[in-house]
Amino acid sequence: MWRVLILAAAACATAQAPSESPAKRGYEAGSCKAQPPVGNPSQFTLRTRPGFTIAEPMTCQRGSYIRIERASGARKLGIERVKGGGFGAGCTDLTKLAGCTSINVGAFLAQVDAELKSEGIDAAGQGAGPCAPDLDGDYSGWNMATGVHDWKDVDRLVAKIAELMDRYDLSGYVGASVYAIPCAFAL
Repeated sequence: MWRVLILAAAACATAQAPSESPAKRGYEAGSCKAQPPVGNPSQFTLRTRPGFTIAEPMTCQRGSYIRIERASGARKLGIERVKGGGFGAGCTDLTKLAGCTSINVGAFLAQVDAELKSEGIDAAGQGAGPCAPDLDGDYSGWNMATGVHDWKDVDRLVAKIAELMDRYDLSGYVGASVYAIPCAFAL
C-alpha cells in the first residue's frame, strides 16, 4: 500500500518540473477562460408543449437557463430549504412513490441526468443553474437545473424534463441549462 502511495506521489511530482513556466505548459497565467456552449440558441426549437410553460432562454456569463413549468399535478416538486441550506424536502427514492406527495428536486434532476445519459446525451450535472440571482435565497434564487454543453441537445433535455414531470404527475418548475464549458488545465 505504501509503495503505491509513494509511487503515485513520485509520479505526480515528476510529471511537471516546478521550474517549467506557465507559457511552456501551453497557457499564460490567467488566460484560461470558460468556452461558450457548443452550437447556438437557434437550435432550441421546442418552445411549446401542452400543459407546460417553457420560457425563453435567459443568457448570462455561465450559459443559458430555460425555465420549464408544469402548473398542475398530484405531486409537487420539493423545493423547501432545510437546515444546512440544501433542498431536502420530498421523496428521494423515485421507485417508491406510494403515498409520496412531494418529490425532491435533486432526486428529480438526477433522474433526468441518468435518463439523458442512457440515451447517449452528455448531461452536465444538476444544481444551481446559470444566471442564479441569489444562492443565499430560496428556490427561485437558485435557478435549479440540469444541463448540457451543446445547444443541439436542448430540445431533448426540455422534452425529457417534461416527460418525467408527466410520468411523476409533478407540478412545479425546474430549468434546462446550456452551460459554458469550464476552463481546465492539463497538469
